[in-house]
Amino acid sequence: MTDSVTLPLYLDLTAVFLGGLSGSIHAVRRGFAVTGLVAMAIAGGLGGGILRDLLLQSGPPAALTRAWYLPTVLAAAGIGFFFGSFVKRFRKPIVLMDAVWLGLYAVVGAQKALGLGFSGFSSILVGAVTATGGSVMMDLLAGQRPELVQPGPIGHFGAVVGAVIYVAMEHWVGVPSLVAMIATVAVVFVIRVAALRFGIQVPTALDIPETINKVKARPRARRGGKHR
Repeated sequence: MTDSVTLPLYLDLTAVFLGGLSGSIHAVRRGFAVTGLVAMAIAGGLGGGILRDLLLQSGPPAALTRAWYLPTVLAAAGIGFFFGSFVKRFRKPIVLMDAVWLGLYAVVGAQKALGLGFSGFSSILVGAVTATGGSVMMDLLAGQRPELVQPGPIGHFGAVVGAVIYVAMEHWVGVPSLVAMIATVAVVFVIRVAALRFGIQVPTALDIPETINKVKARPRARRGGKHR
């Protein structure tokens, strides 16, 4: 193991705040009651970290033991509740910042798992869960199929790629953690923004036998058309 990088508290709280704000805005758009809005803010801001700590079984979730996390989420919920229409005007900056935090949380989750002695592959899973868990919880609370599992832009898939890159560089290759973190965040940011900008889609399952049958059927269809 190389030296680890701890995310500064102000960055961590900013990520929590933005996640909570995203959750509260989702709740406002759906006309949720204040209880639903707070639940969505908590899911968006703290859901990934809570899932990470439950998976790692390394003590109570940090969201419950660190004093500033819950107040930060509640502040985000309050802003979403009272100023939701105003916050929506800053959608693009929030999306860009969210792309940065997605990579950071993939790093934080994978790094914590590595520090506790988990294997590289297990750490990749934990990193991906940390980065995407909040979004999945928000979708479930809203009664929707999680965006993560649906065909669409590859934005969330970038978190998985980021976790792979971080573990490969830091754990398997031995690159310093800070360098691995910067590379991971940069790649996730580019994937997230490119997916939204160019509509790059997550591939769905490729049924090889079905594809072969379709290819074989094309010449027969052409011959049938000529006979007519």
